[in-house]
Amino acid sequence: MCIFGRCPFTYSSAAVISLTQTHPAAPYVCRTGNITLRCQYGIAEEVYILCSVGSMFNLEDLSTIPGHTALLPTTTYQDLVVDSYTNLRGRYHCTAVLGNGTRAGSNVYSPIAECK
Repeated sequence: MCIFGRCPFTYSSAAVISLTQTHPAAPYVCRTGNITLRCQYGIAEEVYILCSVGSMFNLEDLSTIPGHTALLPTTTYQDLVVDSYTNLRGRYHCTAVLGNGTRAGSNVYSPIAECK
């Protein structure tokens, strides 16, 4: 799985990595059930994906964080499902590491856990 370590995919140095909330559609979460975050990346050479969640940095295995599950990657993105807004951390970030050591990071995503 890409978010846990080496990807069978490739990463273009010209591509941008972004981290967004894809579910629910609203930018806030409050008792919505699962929250899906997407780390989107480009393709061109083998890449290693690391994640930072809350105060934990450069994680390869998100299964160590309660309530977090990484779904199977595609060639352009990796989804992370958080089972409840109560398990959300303060901020999320993903970084692609190329074979030559070059790094490209996503934006920092901070979920909004307020009801509207």
